[in-house]
Amino acid sequence: NLSRIKDILHHCHLHKIDLTDHKSVEELFSKIKIDYIFHIAGVIRGRYSNWEVFHNTNVETTRNLLQFAPPDLQKFLYVSTVHTLGLQHDISRLPLTEESPYAPDSLYARSKQEAEELVKKSGRPYVILRPAIVYGPGDRNGFVTKLIKMIEKSHTLLIPGNGENFLHLVYITDLVKGFLQALESSQAINKTYILAGSEPIKLDTLIKKIASLLEKQRSIRYIPLWPAVMASRLIELIFKLLPGRPFITEAQLLTVSGNRFFSSAKAAQELGYHPEVMYHDGLKKTIEWYRYEIAQRSGV
Repeated sequence: NLSRIKDILHHCHLHKIDLTDHKSVEELFSKIKIDYIFHIAGVIRGRYSNWEVFHNTNVETTRNLLQFAPPDLQKFLYVSTVHTLGLQHDISRLPLTEESPYAPDSLYARSKQEAEELVKKSGRPYVILRPAIVYGPGDRNGFVTKLIKMIEKSHTLLIPGNGENFLHLVYITDLVKGFLQALESSQAINKTYILAGSEPIKLDTLIKKIASLLEKQRSIRYIPLWPAVMASRLIELIFKLLPGRPFITEAQLLTVSGNRFFSSAKAAQELGYHPEVMYHDGLKKTIEWYRYEIAQRSGV
């Protein structure tokens, strides 16, 4: 959606190609001078949890970019995800770090792990960046935006788990600063960095903060996780026969109920990464953007 970057389009040269088509990638790279590649493109939610979609979009695009990038490429920056480390963790194993073992528990996370492994074996100078859950203005389909919508519209919230699980978010401006630091740092070669916010937050606390900023009184009912997961699996099966996307998926439930937080100490020490936006301010800005979007669509 180019409307989101309309203010900077005059600084850019846009080339619209299919990154899964290796001939298109090869042709483009033969025409332009490239010093750095920031590989951010990917799919988070595949239709019907289809492995082929995740593999083609997240793995094969990475393979094509690595294969046809110029030999003198200075740095390949691959944006992965902390989901490669898994969602459910005992508190004694936290925080997770760059040295934590892979534990993908979704097709999305598995595809990002495979792409990371391609990058590491490519022989290219690389940086792998693993953001926590990203939020902020402009994220129309993100986790926090969906939570805001749900709290805005529903008087009673049915939440899987018990609300005591930890989540870790990162505000968009902090993340972009981390990206630029990784781009500019000469120390950041052939390394992996986690980019998370300054601290984790319990799900129950997050929900109550959003409700308070929305000025909404909401009843929160926590429901057992595994019956909810079984119901989500059934919903996904039904939607294989119907148009559109299922309104809830197993992956989304596990994201909400998962227990994990991360250390960005390596990025702090080597890149100078220090997230500045606290939850109150980040959520407030996100809600202001969300309400502006609703007003614009309503013609108010």
